[in-house]
Amino acid sequence: RFEELTIDSRIIITNLEPLTKLMFLKKLIINDNHITDLSPLSELQQIRELNIDGNAIADLSVLNNLKSMEVLSIENTNIIDINALEDILCDEYALEFAFEGTRFYDLCRLARHKNKVGLYGANFGSIWLSRKLQYKNPAKDMLNEQNWYLPFK
Repeated sequence: RFEELTIDSRIIITNLEPLTKLMFLKKLIINDNHITDLSPLSELQQIRELNIDGNAIADLSVLNNLKSMEVLSIENTNIIDINALEDILCDEYALEFAFEGTRFYDLCRLARHKNKVGLYGANFGSIWLSRKLQYKNPAKDMLNEQNWYLPFK
């Protein structure tokens, strides 16, 4: 059973579909190929390290489901929207600190960033944060940024 696989630029590949059967794959290095779609990797739940440097990849949202991911290298790719990467970071914060309050300000910082960036649309960060905290049943409406903080009088 394969746990590590390296496919460098000497073997040009464009399709990752054949890799879907490698369920125990933990490390995948596919530098400098002609890959544009990562969706076949969504089934590989064991992946801990992924190196996709030098590929024409533009969308990382597929990686949101890979909860074992520890190392991701994306140099020289076509990635413009880092929303999926921010979600991965947020989920890591949730696992690491279980939203105990020690990382809440990091979540607020990400939400404020998403509110400011024109790519996401109006109030996107507030909606994003509200969805991330929805399972906690907050007493206040998290869509309103003023409710993210304790009131001071």
